[in-house]
Amino acid sequence: MKLFDSNILIYAFDDKSKYYKKSRELIDMPNACITNQNIIETFRVITSFEIYTNTFTPQTAWKEINKLKEQFKVLTTRSSTIDVLETLINKYKVKSYGIYDANLVAHMIDYCVSTIYTNNPKDFLKFKEIEVINPFS
Repeated sequence: MKLFDSNILIYAFDDKSKYYKKSRELIDMPNACITNQNIIETFRVITSFEIYTNTFTPQTAWKEINKLKEQFKVLTTRSSTIDVLETLINKYKVKSYGIYDANLVAHMIDYCVSTIYTNNPKDFLKFKEIEVINPFS
């Protein structure tokens, strides 16, 4: 199974992005999942006038989020996920914004997801427990 980082989802909503076509192809791959964090991050970006060129209304954004929820298995945070996160924090000295990447990795480990697709591989390469793929390089 594979997990998509939020940037893949965001590009898939932005037909003006140079990554749009590839992202659309990626999200049609079988055996993929996302986390509740991906949903929140994607909503935040696609409804933000400051950082997103094709801004969605909150209602339209949530309709798109619902499509993602139907398409992918959504990994939710369990007590065991928090335990894995604590282990990662201690092992990799995670702090500040690094918590968000560590949280995705914790979900991956807790749900036995081996691979993350991301346009920010440097954020995940330190986590030896997972495979990191940048589909755009």
